[in-house]
Amino acid sequence: NLRAGRCHPFGVAAHARDHARQVVAHVAQGRQQLPHFILAPGGQELRGEDMLIPAGRKRKQAPAPFAARFHLAPGIDVRLTADRQGALLRLEDGALWQFRCTGGALAIEDSLWVDGQGRPHPAQQLVISGTSEPGGCSIGWLVKNIG
Repeated sequence: NLRAGRCHPFGVAAHARDHARQVVAHVAQGRQQLPHFILAPGGQELRGEDMLIPAGRKRKQAPAPFAARFHLAPGIDVRLTADRQGALLRLEDGALWQFRCTGGALAIEDSLWVDGQGRPHPAQQLVISGTSEPGGCSIGWLVKNIG
């Protein structure tokens, strides 16, 4: 877990920068994933959108299940909100972060985090799951510091 200023719940430091944007693409399960990320100045909010669109020549495809996984750093206390579209993340230093999503159902699952020496540690992950329709779908998410 990198530490520089306030710690980010996904195991990376939240550095203060002007809007950091990154767009990458890869193909998975017959869908092309087009993720887009925006880091707000100060590093206190990160927004993302993953568009899943049909890949290859055959554009008309059957619906396909998807799961977007967000692996949390060890030691984070995570609780789902009542609407199952969000979670509250309490870090070991007491900082509180909020995670919100659209385009699927949110769940908490067990995971592993591997430290710098290659040793696994129990952790948790947030999973947004659903079904991508033949024409594709969009999954939106937000993580922000709320205290």
